[in-house]
Amino acid sequence: LLSQNKMVLDAVLSLECKPFGFYTAQDIAQATIENADDGAGDNYQDITTSESYGDVPAGLYIKIDQSGATGSKKLWVAKRSGARYNDTLWYEGEGATSTTDTLTGGTFANVADAARSNGNYARYTSGSAGTTAPIGRWNFSIATPPRGEFRVLAMIRVVETTFNEYAGMGWGIGYSYGVKTKTPTTALGEVYYPSVNNTWQILDLGLITIPPVAESDIAGNSAYELRLYFFGNGVDAASRWELDYVFLLPVDEGVVILDSIAADDILAIDAISETPNVFKISGGLVTDYPSYLGTPFTLGRGNTRIYFLRDDVPAVTFTVDTKYEPRFLVI
Repeated sequence: LLSQNKMVLDAVLSLECKPFGFYTAQDIAQATIENADDGAGDNYQDITTSESYGDVPAGLYIKIDQSGATGSKKLWVAKRSGARYNDTLWYEGEGATSTTDTLTGGTFANVADAARSNGNYARYTSGSAGTTAPIGRWNFSIATPPRGEFRVLAMIRVVETTFNEYAGMGWGIGYSYGVKTKTPTTALGEVYYPSVNNTWQILDLGLITIPPVAESDIAGNSAYELRLYFFGNGVDAASRWELDYVFLLPVDEGVVILDSIAADDILAIDAISETPNVFKISGGLVTDYPSYLGTPFTLGRGNTRIYFLRDDVPAVTFTVDTKYEPRFLVI
C-alpha cells in the first residue's frame, strides 16, 4: 500500500488486445444531395444499417462531387445516428413562429425569391437608425426539440446603403426554455458579423446545447424557442437584415468542416484507411489535402444520416458515393 510504502517501482503493463476482423469494403447506392432541406430536396443521405455492417463501427469512405457550385467556399459534413438521426434541424427564415422588434419602428416581411431555399427569405427593415443592440429577432418555437450539441449556421444577407456600416450589422443566437432564457452579447463574443455587404453568406453563430439543462429520466422536455437575434449600431434607417434559413449542424457524433473548397474539387472523407484523412482526388487518385477541422467518422449500428452543406446557393448538388468496411470483434 502507498500509505505504508512510498517507493514507486517502474513497471510495464502489457495488454493483450484482440484485432478486428475486416470484411471487404461494400458500396452504398449513389445519392444526389441538395444544398438545402426544402421542397426541392434534402441536404442529407440516410443509411439504414443491419448486422452485415459488423458488430463495431464500420470504416466509412465518402466521395463528394459538387455540381453548380461557384467560387471557393466552406463545406460542412456531419453525422447523426440512432433515435435522434431524423430530428428536424432545418428552419426556414420565413417559417419563424413570431418576430420581436426591440428597436421598434422596423418592418418584418417575407420575400419571394426563387433562388433562395424554399423560394423565400425573411427580411427586417429598420425604421430608425440603430443605436442599441439587439435590434430584433426571429423566433422559432419547437414543440419537440432536437437533442445534442450543434453549430448554428445561418444563411444571411445584410444591406446597408447610406453609411456603409454593414460590418456592424451583427447576428447572434439565443433561446427560451422553460423559465431559462439566453440573449447573446457582444461582451461575451457571441455576436458575429458579415464579411461583405449585400451578399448572401453563411455565418457560424457558435455552439449550442439542446436542451440547455440536464434532462430527466422521468419528466419530459419543455418546448424550446430558438431565437435568432440581429444587432446594429450607427446604421441608417433603411438597413436590412435578411435570413434565408437556420441549420443546426450536429457535432456530437462526427463532423468535418472544410475550408476554401473550389467549385470543381472532388473530395474524399476517408475513415477506412489506417490513418483517417480528407483528400482531394481526381480519377480516383489523391491530388491534394484540403484544410479541415474535425475527424473523418465511422458508421455505427444505428440508422444514420449524413448531412452536407456548402456556403453557396441552394441549387448546388452533391453526387455522393459511399463505401463502408464492416469490422467484427467476433468472427
